[in-house]
Amino acid sequence: MHEADFHVKELAAALYMSRSALYLKLKAMAGQAPQAFVRTLRLQRGAQLLRDGAGSISEIAAEIGYSEPTHFSRGFRKQFGMSPSQYRDGGSRA
Repeated sequence: MHEADFHVKELAAALYMSRSALYLKLKAMAGQAPQAFVRTLRLQRGAQLLRDGAGSISEIAAEIGYSEPTHFSRGFRKQFGMSPSQYRDGGSRA
């Protein structure tokens, strides 16, 4: 998951499923399409690393598979309603 090139195709292959079967399973179980599911997992892992103080925002973004910290920050804000730095500093919303 830390690889920026890890996408639905790789997830399906790792689970020995076709992409269509993976889509149907994840949609039924998690209510999300596979791409959204992978993104959600990455962002949740990023939130955990921010809580643990596991590095700078850029380092955390790279660790969870985002090649651009700004892309990570935009996705994080959309998912959690605040920037990664706000989340790290205690979660006060702006």
